[in-house]
Amino acid sequence: MSILCISDILWETQDKDILETLKSEISGKDPSLVLFAGDVINDGMNSDEHTAEFLELLEYLEELEITSFTIEGNHDEYSDYDAVVERTEDLEYAREISGEVAEFNGLQILGIPFSDTHRLGKARQISEEFPGSYDIVLAHAETSRRIWLLELDAGIIVTGHVAAELCRIHDHVFVSMGSYPGQRAVISTGLDELLYQRRADSFFASQDEYEAEVKIEDGELTWIRDEEESDRVGLRGLKDSNYPDRFERLISAKKRVQDVNEDEERRIIEDLLDSGVPKTHIREYINRYDFL
Repeated sequence: MSILCISDILWETQDKDILETLKSEISGKDPSLVLFAGDVINDGMNSDEHTAEFLELLEYLEELEITSFTIEGNHDEYSDYDAVVERTEDLEYAREISGEVAEFNGLQILGIPFSDTHRLGKARQISEEFPGSYDIVLAHAETSRRIWLLELDAGIIVTGHVAAELCRIHDHVFVSMGSYPGQRAVISTGLDELLYQRRADSFFASQDEYEAEVKIEDGELTWIRDEEESDRVGLRGLKDSNYPDRFERLISAKKRVQDVNEDEERRIIEDLLDSGVPKTHIREYINRYDFL
């Protein structure tokens, strides 16, 4: 039993029928649940939106009696996403969960669409808007706004939009995916194991697909395997993520600046800059500083 996570579908991938690729992957993995983390009909790289193909995929999942939950991505916002929402209302196994909580086999899954974190004012209120406890948060968030997801009470955060990440941040297991078919994640329904699969574009890569796998126990990650460096030419190892350090520093700094004088506050912010934390992240998460 597993949960297949897919985001940012590149429908116009050269020399590939993506609809058939998706059907084949779903048939081969036989997941009990499929999570679509946004940009399902248009990911910005497609010349046209692909509403009909995604609806056909939902129909295929319906035939297999496989449950699916979908949220809206940034490129879905200016496409015919209403057709997706309307179709899911008529299907038994498909549901659109943007801004909603869905239950599956006892798991609480919260859907956070792009609009909920893209608007900074709304992102800052996200933990107040969704005060519950969730097993999985399914999101579509840009890099500078992902830190707000960490304020939610959630075991696993899965987001689409960009970047391959698999790490633990502030008591959360954090997963982010780039475009399908290049990347996907598979979570066990017991939430105790996670497999990340991705492909390298390099001509020198020794194989087409690389896998990283972790066990999850009490929020901690134990690596079962990570890609060999010789196999993943052109790909950064998932173990080498700077996400945990960057976000932990920001979270710590936000707490510290509340009880210090102006000079100490400035030193804390300058330490963040020296450690490589982007100015945008500091401005948005902590405050707007004139010297940044």
